[in-house]
Amino acid sequence: MGERMNRKPEILSILQNDSWAASALGAFITMLAMTIIVLAVSPFLKDDRLVNPPTFIGMTVIFCIAAMLVSVLRVRYVNKVFENGVIVKAQIIKSSAFRTNLRLVVRYAYLSQTHEKKVEQLITAKTKKLMRQTEVDLVIDPENPNHILIWDVYL
Repeated sequence: MGERMNRKPEILSILQNDSWAASALGAFITMLAMTIIVLAVSPFLKDDRLVNPPTFIGMTVIFCIAAMLVSVLRVRYVNKVFENGVIVKAQIIKSSAFRTNLRLVVRYAYLSQTHEKKVEQLITAKTKKLMRQTEVDLVIDPENPNHILIWDVYL
């Protein structure tokens, strides 16, 4: 069985490498960029029905709130799993890439049961090397063994 550990990743590492947090922040940054463009070009448009700056500003605020909420929840969850989790070795059965996602199928044993799970991660400098590996360390949430994090992604 795996060993207990209490090492926690840094907040910036979670925000950069966690698929949920990075996607939420990416959506906010995209919306912010669109709003800046709309605000920059709207004074030059004769027909302001094409672009409505207040709508874009409102949507940007909503995206900001959603991104902050998702990011805070993910940082708390990842830290909780790393604080209370169990490390186990897993076999990488299959790996592939699709657009910006790395897809892995891993097999691991926990509490005398074998689990097979699909994991999707954002492709980053840390995750690219996983495509060439045959094994990976997982951090398992002891409250729900189907919830796993890849150790190397966060630390």
